[in-house]
Amino acid sequence: MADLPVADNMIDIICDLRQFDQDVDDVGSVQLLWQQIGEQIKGKTIRDGKAITVTLPEGQVNLWFVDTNGISQIGPDTFFRIIDLLRSPKLLYQCAICGQYGPFRCVACEDTGQERRLCANHAHTIKDELRAYCREHIPRCQCRTDCHEQATFRCRRCHNLFGNHYHRQHPHDQLVDYCYWCYRVLFETCEAPGCRRLGRSKCAFQTRNMATPCQKPLCSEHSYQWKIWGPHNRGVTLCEQHKQVLGTTDPADLLFMMLTAQAPYARRGKRQSLPNPFRLRRIINRNRVVGLTFDQLGHSLRSLESQVSGWNKRTEGNYRYLIRNYFETTGGIGNAESELLTQVRAFYQATLGWSAAQQITGLEITDRYYKPGQPPRYRVQLHLNTSNKGPFIGPRGTTINQLRQQLNLEIDL
Repeated sequence: MADLPVADNMIDIICDLRQFDQDVDDVGSVQLLWQQIGEQIKGKTIRDGKAITVTLPEGQVNLWFVDTNGISQIGPDTFFRIIDLLRSPKLLYQCAICGQYGPFRCVACEDTGQERRLCANHAHTIKDELRAYCREHIPRCQCRTDCHEQATFRCRRCHNLFGNHYHRQHPHDQLVDYCYWCYRVLFETCEAPGCRRLGRSKCAFQTRNMATPCQKPLCSEHSYQWKIWGPHNRGVTLCEQHKQVLGTTDPADLLFMMLTAQAPYARRGKRQSLPNPFRLRRIINRNRVVGLTFDQLGHSLRSLESQVSGWNKRTEGNYRYLIRNYFETTGGIGNAESELLTQVRAFYQATLGWSAAQQITGLEITDRYYKPGQPPRYRVQLHLNTSNKGPFIGPRGTTINQLRQQLNLEIDL
């Protein structure tokens, strides 16, 4: 298209429509607007860089004079060339809450196929992340207390979201954020006297009236493993102070610790089960002056029943498994002990004579072992009313070994 000729009396103007409510977006609407403006500006004095304001029913129009071409007053034969139109931007994305400009989109709404726009004031974000959320989908803190507070940051180590109350900064880099637990694992030092190693193990001692476990940081050298899942698995970590009180702690509190402890994995996706009642009693009695009987063990288990409703599903499941296993195991233990005592006395009467058999005052089943396809093997403790165990053991253990093989028992005197 050829350029239009420039008349000597042509003025270059910019038409500012930012305070004008009507849409002016094509040639026809510009011509219609100019018909309203033209009569009002005749005779107006003009100067380069200055503006004239024209008031119309739809709002105000400001005419900025870029080049007046030496003309100082607008006449009936003055020509105008509009070199630009200034218009307010059209708001395409509105905040769903306040209607202002909404550049952010809720990622959770998008996942459901909806688009929800948000402004900077109503978009909730996580520190250092380019993801926005509406107030209905604000991520919640994933701390171990189930506080459900609004999440504000993501832990650099575990990558979970947490609220401000669980926030810890890297000791030497304020831009790196950790949750409370990961910070303790990575940076706390062992509290044993004179030790400066990292205390990555935490004492897990906790009684029922303690809100949280001891949590004293310990290195591998100064932590004690209470082996409740067998000798080849890690145990419940204890500090020296709480290791010493295992033998005097209420058995119900020891059971509570076992139930709430995180068991190691036996295989992928499957954790170790709690020990059977025989071994459970032996673990509890290990450091006790007076051992716990099966009846006392059952009483301690039943005393925890009132607290089950406040536990999480994993702990409650552990309790239900343990108490069911207890009743199934101990239901016939009295009869089994009586039968075994009769058989043991008969063996020693045949081997050592009637007087020796009468020195056996009692028999207690302390453990039971299973092997696939074989009958259960008991470990028993024989109670004697004499300190002379020699005849019951025999030369080089021949007598007691014969008893073990004959009755399929492990025997302690």
